[in-house]
Amino acid sequence: MITDAAESRITPAPLCTRRRILIAILAIAILELMAGIWIFIAENPSAPPIDLPGLTIFSPPERLPELDLVDHNQQVFANNRLRGHWTLAALGYTSCPDFCPTTLSEMARLFEQPALSSTEAKTTRLIFISVDPYRDTPEQLASYVTYFNPGFLGITGDAGKLQQLNHDLDIPYGYADPETGDPIRDVLHKPALDTYVVDHYSGLLFIDPQGELVATLLPPFGIERTLQVFQHLRNQYQD
Repeated sequence: MITDAAESRITPAPLCTRRRILIAILAIAILELMAGIWIFIAENPSAPPIDLPGLTIFSPPERLPELDLVDHNQQVFANNRLRGHWTLAALGYTSCPDFCPTTLSEMARLFEQPALSSTEAKTTRLIFISVDPYRDTPEQLASYVTYFNPGFLGITGDAGKLQQLNHDLDIPYGYADPETGDPIRDVLHKPALDTYVVDHYSGLLFIDPQGELVATLLPPFGIERTLQVFQHLRNQYQD
């Protein structure tokens, strides 16, 4: 049987046509998807993730435990004082020989940066939570934190409440002999030593205007690095 050459060429055509149509549809779908992604990024500048060593972002933010502390003005410091503005929090103690003064010095410089607008600086608080209530009285904290910046606020409380706060945040602290490094396991009572060191969490806590923990950042901080994180968080969690 002789098959017409023209007929043989035409027979596969429907398959090719369908394939081309499918490819065209797929290409259009991909283009639409890409356009949608670009529009989303343009409308949501905070969408691209920030990836820095030592940075942990909580999504959703974590509720803070109930606070029952006192500030360096001897006023009650509860959760309501964290709402309505951004808060950066650091833990430490005023007898700290190196890390705590370095951190507060860096934070003082951070609040002076032109990149941090005057509005942000005025509405952002830094609190320094002492985990050494036996030596860090409100008066001692007032003298210490305001040396770095008059707007910084020292926070303390009784030993049981501080231990509970750190337990709830999963950032324990402890005391140690500065000569031997031996730990002093009981943080609920003042150590018998005249001098002792405090092993404590060294990161910054970022608390949003709803009073929730949104991120933590481990040192080294650095002005540019900390400012990058803070501005990213402000964009992601609008006031």
